[in-house]
Amino acid sequence: MTTRRYNPPCLFRQAINQLFIPMLIASLVFCLILIVCFAAGWYFSDQVIAVRSFTIEETYQCEVDCGKLIPADWEALTRQEVRIASPFGYELHGFFIPVKSARGTVIITHGITFSLYGSVKYIDLFRKRGWNVLLYDHRAHGQSGGHFKTYGFYEKDDLNAWTDWVSSRGEVVAVMGESYGAAVALQAAPLIPDIAFIVADCAYSDLPSLMKYHLKHNYHLPAFPLYHLSNLVTRLRAGFFYEQVNPLKAIAALTTRIPILFTHGEQDDFTPTQMSIDMYTAYLGPKRLYLSPGAGHGLAFWTHPVEYDEQVKEFLKENSLA
Repeated sequence: MTTRRYNPPCLFRQAINQLFIPMLIASLVFCLILIVCFAAGWYFSDQVIAVRSFTIEETYQCEVDCGKLIPADWEALTRQEVRIASPFGYELHGFFIPVKSARGTVIITHGITFSLYGSVKYIDLFRKRGWNVLLYDHRAHGQSGGHFKTYGFYEKDDLNAWTDWVSSRGEVVAVMGESYGAAVALQAAPLIPDIAFIVADCAYSDLPSLMKYHLKHNYHLPAFPLYHLSNLVTRLRAGFFYEQVNPLKAIAALTTRIPILFTHGEQDDFTPTQMSIDMYTAYLGPKRLYLSPGAGHGLAFWTHPVEYDEQVKEFLKENSLA
């Protein structure tokens, strides 16, 4: 008769095979999933806050090539180069263009990845109506300092610093912004209660909606979980959540009745036209809405310059600003 011997080491090895190795494999798979999720979140965060800006030279040449900036006209302007400190420790760069017996100063803010040269086309809308003009580069654009594009979260305080500079000269201040710059202007409005007026061209109403729109239409991807991963990574990198960027909430909560002209291209497929319509509807102060027929993103003025000019003129006249 054969007696089976008791072998504890053999049982231990069996336990390892049955429990530890599957747990190890599960842990490795989980870590791999975390790494993939973090990489995806980092990639889409990069597309938002670290998207490459064109150089100041590239933006100048781009505007010249498409006829929006005439070098001789630009050089003929009397202008003062200005550099001021951002509240966040970097330098902001701009140009101040005066007129005689000015009513005040309109600060014009450009779109994402561009520079102050993208604002040159709007100068005469205000200069011929008696307003000085100040153009400047957003943080992480042109010749201004700063890291990351934050869609108004930090930029609104930079704009407020520029309004302080204008106010220190004893002048009334107003703002016009295009796209990214328009959203910055609307978010800055609660910080500048004595602002004379705002012209917001093709602004987004809130960053979460814009992000989800682009995930769907540009990447053909669902918002979950990519939006949420990107949101978390952006908070870790740049210090804000996308939900904290909301021009619509900013103007809906205004207690000062600032006149706002909302403009947008009817065929804008980058920032949905409905966003300006929603903000116009929500805003309770003096307002006007102009939708430029057939115009794409940032092209409302360039597609119909005469109509656009008339809209600005009527907007200023009805608010006793021209």
